[in-house]
Amino acid sequence: MAFCRRTGDIPPKRHTLHPRPGGGTYNEELAGEEGFSTARAPRTPRLLRGDGNHRAGLLLS
Repeated sequence: MAFCRRTGDIPPKRHTLHPRPGGGTYNEELAGEEGFSTARAPRTPRLLRGDGNHRAGLLLS
């Protein structure tokens, strides 16, 4: 049987407040509750050039 030992307190959840220009705050919205299912990017990264021509490919640093 596993034994648990309490070594501290978990701090309360902190919310990010975004103030409205006229007073008050904006409501929080839940963006997603599933989390990330994979460790890769959802789309192919794109090579961006200054001339406006873009093509799909790997980003090289």
